[in-house]
Amino acid sequence: MKYQTFIIIISILLVTTGCSKKKKGKTVPSKDKTEQKDGGKTSSDKDKNDKKSGNSESGKNSGTATDKKDKNDTSNNKDNKVTDGKTAEDKKKTPDSGKKPEISKEKKDEVKEKIILAKALVKKGGDKNYSEALSAIREILKKDYQNFEAMYIIVDMEYQRKNFEKMKDVLERIQSLGQKMKPQVIPSGNWHVYMGKYFLNQARSYESKGMTLAAIMEKGKAEKEFGDSSASNIPEALFHYGNLLLEKGDYKPALSAYEKLIKLDDGTYKGNWKFVLNLGVAYFYTGNYLKSEAQYRHVLSSLNRQCMSCHYNLALVYGMWNELPKVGNLSDVERAELIIKHAVIYRNEERKKRRYDKSLVDRLNRWIQSAKDRIESTKRRGSK
Repeated sequence: MKYQTFIIIISILLVTTGCSKKKKGKTVPSKDKTEQKDGGKTSSDKDKNDKKSGNSESGKNSGTATDKKDKNDTSNNKDNKVTDGKTAEDKKKTPDSGKKPEISKEKKDEVKEKIILAKALVKKGGDKNYSEALSAIREILKKDYQNFEAMYIIVDMEYQRKNFEKMKDVLERIQSLGQKMKPQVIPSGNWHVYMGKYFLNQARSYESKGMTLAAIMEKGKAEKEFGDSSASNIPEALFHYGNLLLEKGDYKPALSAYEKLIKLDDGTYKGNWKFVLNLGVAYFYTGNYLKSEAQYRHVLSSLNRQCMSCHYNLALVYGMWNELPKVGNLSDVERAELIIKHAVIYRNEERKKRRYDKSLVDRLNRWIQSAKDRIESTKRRGSK
């Protein structure tokens, strides 16, 4: 009886030992609540499939993993190992986005020539030239798919053609490609300028539709792009950045942006009447009235004789008798006459509008009358 009992105990021990070994061989489910069995597969099977599909733990890749195994799976072939779902054969064919492809000197020279050609064609403009430029760029990208200079030519071309959505698509492609490179390539100052222009165009579109709030939001995005530190030495960025700040009423930062632009300018903005006008406005609101007056006069005399805003602003400056007792060598009568001259020009232009601003016209009439009264009182004092 004891012998039989001993045999039964030994048998039980053997059975339990076998069960524990089987348990150790089982796959332990992940703690991730979203990870469950799918189609009878274990979590380890899903992990393998996730690696093949390129999914990352961070969830940045939006692609979903496939549960079906590739029929051509060669993972058991020792001579053809699989890494990240690609065979050694595939790796030879597919370029690694993290590394700059090697290009021979001959091909580099060829790419350089095509870059020069594409830039010249885009500068000329016209559908035919744009088409030829695109053909040249395609050839460049076949040889060097990471050629950002070529991509920026497309960006500039789409901006000129007012294809703003296409322009944005290319900009996002540049950004995505730069993030995949090792080391990462951050967007350049020009990238921020073009993206800023995209948002600015969106704002104008919303304004034309009366969508004021949406326009303000887009201008905020544009301001952020133009104000990026990488674009701080690009005149075009400073121009748009200053304009947006001026529109918001941030006059000192706007003036700082304009003054920095003047130092970097190659002459482009010196002859831009809108820039000179805005510079005058920035001077005015920071208390530099004489500098402000000089900018308005410069626009009317040399850049744009039809600048109505300049006429209004000059009438305003000359009428600030208390804040600005003296303007150059002008006598009180000469100054009052200039108020009348500029106020009348602006008033008459305003009246031509189908629906003109009556309160604005009334204000201009008061300025005109006040200037006339000053002339009369000055003449009376002079006659005495």
